Amino acid sequence: MGNTMGMSKKDLEKLVEETNLTRDQLQSMFKTHNFKKHKKLTLDELTEAMKKDLGLSTPDDLALVKRLFFLFDVDSSGSIDFNEFAAGTALLQSGSKEDKLYFIFQCIDLDGSGEITQEELTSIVRSLQKNPAAQEALCLHIDPNVSVPKYVDEFFHQADLDRSGSVSFGEFNRFILNYSSKHFNTAAASRIDPKPFQVETVATQVEKSRAGPSMVILGPPCYEVQSLVQRFSDKFNLKQIHPDKMTDTDVLFLKQEYSKKGRTIQPDEFTSLYIEYQLYQPQVQEQGWLLEGFPSTKDEAMYWNQMGLTPDRIVRLIIPDEEIISNAEQRIRHEPIEDLKARLAKYDRHIIAIMSLLEPITEVDISSTANVDVMSQMQELLEDIGSNRTKTVTRKFSLGVQL
Repeated sequence: MGNTMGMSKKDLEKLVEETNLTRDQLQSMFKTHNFKKHKKLTLDELTEAMKKDLGLSTPDDLALVKRLFFLFDVDSSGSIDFNEFAAGTALLQSGSKEDKLYFIFQCIDLDGSGEITQEELTSIVRSLQKNPAAQEALCLHIDPNVSVPKYVDEFFHQADLDRSGSVSFGEFNRFILNYSSKHFNTAAASRIDPKPFQVETVATQVEKSRAGPSMVILGPPCYEVQSLVQRFSDKFNLKQIHPDKMTDTDVLFLKQEYSKKGRTIQPDEFTSLYIEYQLYQPQVQEQGWLLEGFPSTKDEAMYWNQMGLTPDRIVRLIIPDEEIISNAEQRIRHEPIEDLKARLAKYDRHIIAIMSLLEPITEVDISSTANVDVMSQMQELLEDIGSNRTKTVTRKFSLGVQL
């Protein structure tokens, strides 16, 4: 077989190992696309092959084929050799869920900008909606009974969390993993597990009339904010929740729950999942909670909006960086000032984007120039929540959707 494909035994074994395809599969692929004659596929040859095999011939189809050619042409040589073709095909057939998701996102992102626009999704849906064979090849399923405009509108309504008019990979990833849509699924879909799953570890049903108050505190990562939050939660017996309180035991629990369903938690997911799990504990709901240190980025703010929680108050504590640094320098024991400056700079970079996704927000000045008793002001906010809270909080903690 190695001689038939013009490959040495060593190179063939390496390709089998890298692609996880069998020798017979590689042989069939080599013969079907006539790599013996062409050696490499040009864009015109791939276009002709896609037209013959999958019926892709419309202008929308050709835009997709051009994008596929770009993604398969890893070395940007202007042609696709057999190793590149086999690697791309193997990813769609047996790649990890995470790799498939990213590849599908790249296919829809026709111009490679890193964002999916409504025009790009419209083109993809027009191309594939009536072509089940092409959908299967690209690990997609598009409902054939939904109009293209409605399909696109529903997708952007659910996925475009920051209402920017385009969908980033972070938004796309969370949409696929956290929503079950009757019109859209990547059932890398049907090949892995056609049914979404939810790990329902906590079911919370707490009447608001007996639920404690809930507050999200936004503020720079500094001693002044941390001290105020600690005093406030102690005084009013609120459960204080912070990402830094996540223990190795918490991490192990989340890993185990995910592994039961064959999904691996990505490093940037642990914080969000830990916060979600904590906030939906029944005892936390009843006691009342105060969340500080989350969300700290735009992505975390978008995830927060998907949790389904509506806190009684979102409060932003304001204190100038200069005052924070000056206070730190006067304390006998403090972290390196350069480290503090770096953390403050990161907070300053993210806070505007975070605030654009969370509303309404009450701002409280905690600087030394503020002419108010901060604790009294915070207490007034707490008391203003009121005692007539009859709404019911019903939610099941979900660890995601299996592709």
